[in-house]
Amino acid sequence: MPLDVIRVVIIDDQPVVRAGLRAILSRAPDILVVGEASAEDDAKMTIERTHPHVAIVNAALENASATLQRITAHSPAVKALVLASSEACGATLASAVNGAANVLLTSASEQEYVQGVRIAAGHERVAPSAHRAVTSRPNEAERFGTLSERENIVFRLVARGYSGPEIGQQLQISAKTVETYKQRIQEKLGVGHRTDYIRLAMQLKLFDENPASESV
Repeated sequence: MPLDVIRVVIIDDQPVVRAGLRAILSRAPDILVVGEASAEDDAKMTIERTHPHVAIVNAALENASATLQRITAHSPAVKALVLASSEACGATLASAVNGAANVLLTSASEQEYVQGVRIAAGHERVAPSAHRAVTSRPNEAERFGTLSERENIVFRLVARGYSGPEIGQQLQISAKTVETYKQRIQEKLGVGHRTDYIRLAMQLKLFDENPASESV
């Protein structure tokens, strides 16, 4: 086996999801799925037995946050890739991605799944499209500091999973105005997809902050 092959464990309580992920990843020549697990205890034993580079954890899994914390505490060399649904938001999302090396929406394309594993493993720094601007510039904190107060709030709410209309309702502005703020954020930070927002928020440890600081 080539030394640069990424060994992956899939942690999800739905067999059909695990089978689908295995089928997608098996098409990549540099990725090998070495194990599957459906619960926290199973995940720990599987990781200890298979020594993966990346563990894919579904945020919808019961005790997903505890599973992720256990992985990072007992197997710090293992990088976690968290899958989050587009409906996940607020504290649930923040808890699920805390400690993850990368995050993807469950609606991601096959290529995004493969690319997401490579990024989590550190074999690839950037994805081929919109993700490139997020990681190619050296000082994310400095760039984030260029946002206006309202852009800052919109960024944090998008990263936590709120939709344009929901953000508009919270800020008492139209959904069209929210899109205008998002366009300005994209111009300043290079973020386009929601996963870009989540990844940058993780890098800046924004999920560690009190959500109340994002309210208006």
